[in-house]
Amino acid sequence: MTYPGSTFLLQNATTAPIYPDFAGALVYDLPLQKWGKAKCTYRCLMDYSPINSNVEQVIDYTNFGLTAGILASDGFLRLFSANCTDSFIRYGKLAFSRIGYTYPEELVINFRMPFTGEIQTDVSMDGRSIHSSLQEVTAFSGVGTAKVYPSYSGQWHTFAVSGNFDIRSISYTGRVSGIR
Repeated sequence: MTYPGSTFLLQNATTAPIYPDFAGALVYDLPLQKWGKAKCTYRCLMDYSPINSNVEQVIDYTNFGLTAGILASDGFLRLFSANCTDSFIRYGKLAFSRIGYTYPEELVINFRMPFTGEIQTDVSMDGRSIHSSLQEVTAFSGVGTAKVYPSYSGQWHTFAVSGNFDIRSISYTGRVSGIR
């Protein structure tokens, strides 16, 4: 990443003079200890956490809900939603043998709050790429636990959760189904 030869990057509280528009961001989720991507065009990421003047520290976010957002390219402020319906996370390359096939028997995902969305399972037969013809998608609405039973053996598997979710735990069981 190359930075411009300037020591002052903000003007009127925005990065617009040096960086007119960012195309995305890498985001680190502290509770999950996992990196993610924000795919949007923005000028500035902002934290709206209020300051408590009595104790001079940030007030816990649970009192106020989600307090972050962006300054969009059109100049409007947009708050992030705690109930985003188009959230997406992918887990994978799951396998029980490096030289053989894995047959996934069951994928169980427990949610903290009722889940509405889809769980997509993918399989790789050659160990290099996902075979789109073997993709399976299962839809759920308002469930606390989602169980998926994938149909195909492969060298490795991935699964993706999309919709409105808050994952509490994941269990993936299977067996080695053959060695080539």
